[in-house]
Amino acid sequence: DCRFEVYCGRDLMKKSMSQVVHLLRLGYKDTKRSVILWRYWLYRSIIRINLKYKESWLGIVWPSMSLVFITLALGTVWGVILERAELTFYFAYLAGGFPVWQTISGSVASGTKSFSREIVVANIPLSSSIFEKWSEGLLNLAYILPVALLLPLAVGSSSIGNLLLVVPAIICIAMWSWGVIAAISVASLLRPDIKHVIGSIMRVMFLATPVIWEPSRLGDYQEYLWLNPFYPVLELVRYALTGILHDTRILLITPLYSIAVLATGFIVLSRYINIVRLRVA
Repeated sequence: DCRFEVYCGRDLMKKSMSQVVHLLRLGYKDTKRSVILWRYWLYRSIIRINLKYKESWLGIVWPSMSLVFITLALGTVWGVILERAELTFYFAYLAGGFPVWQTISGSVASGTKSFSREIVVANIPLSSSIFEKWSEGLLNLAYILPVALLLPLAVGSSSIGNLLLVVPAIICIAMWSWGVIAAISVASLLRPDIKHVIGSIMRVMFLATPVIWEPSRLGDYQEYLWLNPFYPVLELVRYALTGILHDTRILLITPLYSIAVLATGFIVLSRYINIVRLRVA
């Protein structure tokens, strides 16, 4: 009897492992097809952004103008409230934080949007929808990036050393963003209530994330910031843009964390790819 149970257990383990490998292969094939079709989802994201600013006079310059206005307005108000002695450096802090937060919150928000039915009908890979949302968020960041780089340089908070990290930092937020969009897209489709929960949480997370305030304001409670899933990515990209760094562990933890989030999103997509396809169809 014991031998029989052992053999049964081994058979079940082999079957479960083969199923996992099969699902991961499906996810890999779907993602590979989407990468090959990069012109499709990149073109759609570019068109969507252009249509958004089609009727405006300044066009895609508006995101940069908006960042300047937010930085000057909130920087002046919160600089007085937080009793900042040098407002110029606080302006640089905000200019480096807001674009990253917009990318983070945009990734979470776009993840709550359902997969398009036309993807299944046209036999287009499911992950192409994820790539489309992902590329749109990164393009929005790219439009604002020049202002986010120039302002810290103007006030002297940025240097060549931290600017060398801009590309690795963008890669980290790109990996993090793709994983988040993939995981939330699948979860929102399977459990629609998640959309409303995430919407409520994100309103609170803006205040709980050091976007307009420094981590040092928490004093002895600063370590609790590591429980915030947005903190590592925000701090690394902001350091690359502004040269302002509050914890050197960010440089090591954020790349590993971004890879873990990317892998999680890919695994979730692979695990439920057949179910998602049936739900969307």
